[in-house]
Amino acid sequence: MTATEIEKSRVGLLFIHGIGEQPEGQTLWTFGEPLIHWLRHWVQTIHPDLPGKLAIIESILNPKERQLEQPAHACVEVTCGGPEGSNLATPHRWLLAESWWGSEIQRPAFRQLAGWMLTTGTWMIISHALWPLRLQQRTPWFFVRCVFVTLLALLVALFTQVGVLLLSLLAALPIPRLPKRFRRCC
Repeated sequence: MTATEIEKSRVGLLFIHGIGEQPEGQTLWTFGEPLIHWLRHWVQTIHPDLPGKLAIIESILNPKERQLEQPAHACVEVTCGGPEGSNLATPHRWLLAESWWGSEIQRPAFRQLAGWMLTTGTWMIISHALWPLRLQQRTPWFFVRCVFVTLLALLVALFTQVGVLLLSLLAALPIPRLPKRFRRCC
């Protein structure tokens, strides 16, 4: 994927994977393939008398294995169909790319994660629950709803903190490894 190929692309979609250990290219495959299938179907049905087409020009899902410096990506050429000379009859290039950072991040220690959940995580639960209330009109039921949402947010935050504390206690207990016969089934 060169700079000119990127410049030729009319549409660009960047897929960013979440937390986990996904292999490189999996997020592009997981989200890009259904999108391409849907887009191909849509392009072929937008003008039934002049069906469009979708062609995958280039697809690289594992650039690190190929020792390439580019991200996992797919270049797709989309022609919507339509009368000759119209904008719909002109091919448009789409670039689908993945931002893969799984190997760049180190997992935090359980103690760091638990500390974050007990402080910042709890505050985030409460603030996200209360944010919509700032945007609503003040009606007679507004204060009843405020009290209900606040109590619910505090309850969720409390259960989260209790869960994290219980997991912290379990993590501190010296539990021997499971016997071999149990390891196979779990």
